Amino acid sequence: IQMFAAYTIMTVLLPAAIFHKKLAGIKLTVRFMIYITIGNFYIMNLVFLLQLLHISNRYTLLLFTLVPAGIALVLVNKLPVIQVLNHLYEYAYKIMQGSIGMRTLSTKISNRLKRLLHKVCAGIWAGFRKRSVEWIVLTGLMMYLLWIYGTNAIHTYGYTLTDVPVHNYWINAMSDNDIFIQGIYPFGFHCVIYYLHIVFGI
Repeated sequence: IQMFAAYTIMTVLLPAAIFHKKLAGIKLTVRFMIYITIGNFYIMNLVFLLQLLHISNRYTLLLFTLVPAGIALVLVNKLPVIQVLNHLYEYAYKIMQGSIGMRTLSTKISNRLKRLLHKVCAGIWAGFRKRSVEWIVLTGLMMYLLWIYGTNAIHTYGYTLTDVPVHNYWINAMSDNDIFIQGIYPFGFHCVIYYLHIVFGI
């Protein structure tokens, strides 16, 4: 469940946060495929590049995930960064002058966060009501995947009946920035599993 949640956050929710406005008119299932393609493609190639440079670790992975994601979020959605920075400067100036107290500032910030959370929740609920059948099918698919790749994988297949050990050997070797420990095969989803293992400590 932890791995599934981490995978969903990185390959679906993060791309959705960036591109949801651009893809708002498209069917949920199509948007899901676009998000998961973008997320997987980015993670695979990021890990591959950092592995080739021998600088892959939790800090570089997070740095080259969050910074480009933040830049993309601003550019794609045309967020008013300058306006936000001006507001922050004004608040900081007022605090230093003593014309506004920390309690007033915290109240204003909490009110803004509440409004933002309410707006997000209302948007999610509206999207669910508009495409309830698609959401139900998608949720059912996720539960099925949890079962297939969860305990069922252990009870049905097990470690001794498949090539899981050698795949784990290749993935674990990537922790030492050795992506080609036995040829050129460890690429693709090996990179995704390595990423989730390193970044989330699973």
